[in-house]
Amino acid sequence: MDDKQNKLYTDFIGRDVLDGISADNFDSLKNDAFITPENKNFFEDMLRVGWLSGQLSSSGPMPNTGKIITTAFTGPGETKTVASANAGEVWQITGASGLVSGGSGSAVFVLGITDGVNTVRVESLSFTGNNEFNITSTAGPLYIDENISLSVVSSGGSFPTEATCLISLQRVR
Repeated sequence: MDDKQNKLYTDFIGRDVLDGISADNFDSLKNDAFITPENKNFFEDMLRVGWLSGQLSSSGPMPNTGKIITTAFTGPGETKTVASANAGEVWQITGASGLVSGGSGSAVFVLGITDGVNTVRVESLSFTGNNEFNITSTAGPLYIDENISLSVVSSGGSFPTEATCLISLQRVR
């Protein structure tokens, strides 16, 4: 494939390497590529530009991909998938907290890694009162990908009007 047909050059010609290519548009280039002999140079260019732009990581988190997900619960016994990944993505769960609003009470969030059939409990988060939280255990680095997602189950005796679970994530691949 010559540079005039190379989608990397046609889509990003003249752009700054660090600021001109986002994780999303780099992913779209990867997703549209087929493994053929004609694409050999394209893949080599993608590797170079991916590493230079910080959109490809052989280790460590990818820049500008951190986010916080908030999920509201209105009572005990609710189970929700709060974080999942697209094909080819790996996200690290970097923190969790809880927030009470709309009254008093106590709640517990049980965080788990699930494949849709089996769930492994990895964290228990309990809190009472308004705007208080306490992480009661730490499971170490937690990752999700297209096969494993993060779920949260709410429980507690005197559940408040609403409790929110906050999860911070950083994309690592």
